[in-house]
Amino acid sequence: MHRKEKGQESRSRQGCRKEIQGKERQRQGRRTLDEAKVKGQQEEEWQEVGAAFLLSFSQTDSVSVSGLGLFNFSDSYGLDWVLLTDDMCFLCMSYPPSILLDRSLHPLVQVCCLVFTLCSTVPKFNIFDHTTYPFISTLIEQDLLFLVMSWFAPQWLLGSHRFTNRLHSNLDFEMLKEVIRTFSAGMKFISPIAMKKSLVLESWEEFCDQAYRSWDSADSRPSKHELDELKELTDPFYLLPIPFKLKGLAEPYDGTPDKDIQSVLHAGLTELNSLLQNMPNMDRNNRSVDVELKDALEWCFNNSVLVKPTDKNLGTALVSTVWYEEKVSTFITNNKGYQIIDIDLACTLVIQTVGRICDLCFNNTTTTAFHGELSWFLGSRLPPPHKEVDGTLLEDDWETITVSLPVFNGLPKIHKSPWGIRPVIPCHSVVQGPVSEFLSVILKTLLAGHPQILTSTKDLVHCLETSVHDKLACLSLLQWRNNIYICTADIEGFYTNVPITDCEHKLEDLVLDHFGRGTCESRVKAAFVKELFSVQQDDLVFTAKVNGAWEYIQQVNGLAMGMLAAPDIANLYAAWYKKRLPIAFHRKMILFKHYIDDIICIVYADSLSQCEQTLGLYNIPGLKLNWEISRTNAVFLDLDIWRSPSSRDHRLKYRPYQKPMNNFERLPWCTGHALQLLRGAFKSEVHRFAVASWSTHIYNEELVWLKDLYISHGYPLATVIQWIKSSKEIAYKN
Repeated sequence: MHRKEKGQESRSRQGCRKEIQGKERQRQGRRTLDEAKVKGQQEEEWQEVGAAFLLSFSQTDSVSVSGLGLFNFSDSYGLDWVLLTDDMCFLCMSYPPSILLDRSLHPLVQVCCLVFTLCSTVPKFNIFDHTTYPFISTLIEQDLLFLVMSWFAPQWLLGSHRFTNRLHSNLDFEMLKEVIRTFSAGMKFISPIAMKKSLVLESWEEFCDQAYRSWDSADSRPSKHELDELKELTDPFYLLPIPFKLKGLAEPYDGTPDKDIQSVLHAGLTELNSLLQNMPNMDRNNRSVDVELKDALEWCFNNSVLVKPTDKNLGTALVSTVWYEEKVSTFITNNKGYQIIDIDLACTLVIQTVGRICDLCFNNTTTTAFHGELSWFLGSRLPPPHKEVDGTLLEDDWETITVSLPVFNGLPKIHKSPWGIRPVIPCHSVVQGPVSEFLSVILKTLLAGHPQILTSTKDLVHCLETSVHDKLACLSLLQWRNNIYICTADIEGFYTNVPITDCEHKLEDLVLDHFGRGTCESRVKAAFVKELFSVQQDDLVFTAKVNGAWEYIQQVNGLAMGMLAAPDIANLYAAWYKKRLPIAFHRKMILFKHYIDDIICIVYADSLSQCEQTLGLYNIPGLKLNWEISRTNAVFLDLDIWRSPSSRDHRLKYRPYQKPMNNFERLPWCTGHALQLLRGAFKSEVHRFAVASWSTHIYNEELVWLKDLYISHGYPLATVIQWIKSSKEIAYKN
């Protein structure tokens, strides 16, 4: 009998341990053989992939490459063969080609390769030096590329000049910090001072009296049933809606109000009361000190400085009075569309305009054929005519009336070097304003026949997602990569350089096309439109300070920029020339859209020269088109549009475009505007981002940017987050 000493194992247990260890060594050996077999199999699979592209794959030797093979591989899979099989060979040995080359995993594999390259490349990646950008950056989608590259950008760059507390200025002397802080609040800032709310309610009562009185004056307005019968018996042209204008003395209304208009006004009063309840209740002694206008305005006056909004809405600018007056004088004296006239001729032209409006109101049979009080509307800026007791019109002495003349205004073009001005003639109060407004109503009925005319960014986005997407989906990979061009154009000085005589003829021609050529009725309508255009355009007079003296200016050519019908006229004038283009032009156009003086085209062409030749067919006499052509991206309106030629989804992508030099002015939290207005302004931006973002990823990025922007203007974080939460999903669905 053998006794076991302390710490000594039995022979049977020793035997079991040795057996277990032997089996473990066998398993390790088999595992090593299996792993080697798998790696060998994966290497064979990668060699087969390489052979298909005339490339070789080896873990020991340098990779043999073929220029054509490299191109074909990157074109097929969006990856760099040399990077994948050399520097990142560990990835190939970890996963077979069936995984790494799976089309659904392309973005993930591309990001892995890009991050590895940016971390290990020599020389070190520098976002400011394009020569350090790896080749794979040309194969990745733009939005994904920017996201990854931003991780490697310095923090000071990511945070710099996103939101600034500064002004645009061309002054040659330093501005006070108080002035910058004040005017950077924006031109729409309202000082939150005490408001006498009783005055607002009294004005509302006066408004209601005027509305009831104006509504009753149109006692010939038909019921819905009568209107349906009229549509069957009457030419729809003469049933066009006449814009609503208030008219009459502010006397108490003693009639029986219409129930429909009464319910509308009651809803308006409810909203007004809600606004008044949310108005800051402050007095001037306790008003906000964040924006102190008095001292800033005194500084501007003492230093001969003007505060101006900028062209393209880039923020507030401070300019010297001398510079501004010089630019206005130069613009007017060098522009053939403007002519300086004396006061006698100015009075003659105004009297002539008034006389033509009176003829339209009382002596034009087409005017009286419209259902409604068109005569009254067209002459609503004139004093009421004098009549005999029997209603006979008396001849008025128009030389004794007072009319409003617009004053020329220039917006600094800070995006140009050197700065220039964009001319603006505010015609909101001119006597021919109602004529232009009704002309716009008529011309808008013609727009449906010209689908190339854009109405909004949403209209363009809809085209990109429907008709353009369907056409691009039919292209082969080779056609998508090599034959698509994104082209944009700007019509230089469109409004001021439109030849008016030619424009008048083209407008008449479009009206005849729309209402049917060869009929008496269409000729009557065309003549009426021509007369409205002539009254709006022929005798426009405004004032401007030229070379230090106030002058009367007549616009002798070009469209009257401040008139309501001017955008419609410009759109239709450009549409006339597009409609007459040859079939060869239309066959090359995947998309052709324009909005006034901005044009965007998606062109299918065999080469850049063929694309330029195709675009050259679109020509408008007297106007210059400045084309920009790109294979990959363009900026149009407020959209940044791009495509990836190496991608397989064949689609154009887009996101909101932030203009360079934009100061991103927003109403600060300390403004006197009601909370509802601030919330409404914020939600409108959420809706704009929802329309202009092709993916939810970009949409979320823009909302983060918007949140930071408003917080930087003093908005409480909890309030901004709540606004986003309440409108985010609804805006994107709509």
